[in-house]
Amino acid sequence: MIMKNDNLNNLQGSYFVFCKKFFEMRTIDNHLLLLDELIWLITNPQHFIKNRIHADAFIIYQLYIELLDNSFQFRQHFEAAQSSVDFNMNAVFFKNYEHHFTYQFQYINQEELANPLSVLNFLTEETLSAYKNVLCEWLDQFLNRDKINQGNIFFPLYYQLRRLIELSWLFYNNTLDNTAIEQALPAPGKFEDTCPLLLSSEQQLDPYLEVESFFNGASLGYYRYELRNWFKTAINEDMEVENHSNLIYFHNQLIQLLHAGYLIVANQLEYESKTTYSSTAETFKDWVNKIKKEKIDEGNGIPGSYDVYLLSEAEMANPLFYLKQILSLKRIAEIRDGLQEWIYCAFNRNSSIATMEADYVINLYQELEKLLEMLFLLVAG
Repeated sequence: MIMKNDNLNNLQGSYFVFCKKFFEMRTIDNHLLLLDELIWLITNPQHFIKNRIHADAFIIYQLYIELLDNSFQFRQHFEAAQSSVDFNMNAVFFKNYEHHFTYQFQYINQEELANPLSVLNFLTEETLSAYKNVLCEWLDQFLNRDKINQGNIFFPLYYQLRRLIELSWLFYNNTLDNTAIEQALPAPGKFEDTCPLLLSSEQQLDPYLEVESFFNGASLGYYRYELRNWFKTAINEDMEVENHSNLIYFHNQLIQLLHAGYLIVANQLEYESKTTYSSTAETFKDWVNKIKKEKIDEGNGIPGSYDVYLLSEAEMANPLFYLKQILSLKRIAEIRDGLQEWIYCAFNRNSSIATMEADYVINLYQELEKLLEMLFLLVAG
């Protein structure tokens, strides 16, 4: 078929791990049925179910984000190794094996089945970003039923998601059948083993650009405040978040920041400012100090919004060293799992993270506070 591997039960590559999770949740028919139902609800808003759980909509949104991201990474990986990988299937293969398929392909044609990677040709960085934005629009319609937009913007994404679901099913099932992987899959021990990549290529080359962008968007104090409110809402059963879209955006920002932090500590990168912020502020640190002075002079802001006060003296003296203690791959996976639970409980009254282990509750909250301050120190200290 496509490739072979003597260690298929390990299923190491993030794409195959994702496929395993994806199809253990639902069969391919049920995934496609769910997608059909969602697009029908989007284009027929009068039929929205009033008691639809916001957290369920977020879980589906995250699932499709992961499908897009993992498919994009999968394409990139095999394009980089295309000289040593034969990814074609011939007609003889299908004649011999198609009777084993438990699903009849509807959206991938025979030519594409003979060359599966061709299905991913649409996935460039630009289209990936565009489709993620469309997914955000879709989610916003579920969370704010009074803001219904034209459904036709969803159909290109709808078309491609159906094809990606079929493609994922093909690769996953043939992996399990010991006929799929010929090339050794990516070795474990990378950030993408815990989460789809969310940074642009430029930010992956210089992750400090993401850290600068994050703190350029709001002050350190503002992010501490947002984190505290999220934690309080998630831990109190009688509280529910008011602005779902803002919380989702903040969640995604933190995941991007995690990725940037991981790249920084994994590669022991020292900060070197490459951005000129204004004629009076050449570096990000200069810009932060300028903002602090303006707030003090105007009397309409708290300079403490840019102050670090949760870290110990040792942590302040060497934030890169202590960041590395937090940002192990094992802990990153736990942080992401914990934040998923925080989202779910914040979206649902009568749900609380209080019953979870401390590593996912108070310990996670304190770690995130310190993570914010350490990364801030790296660029503005």
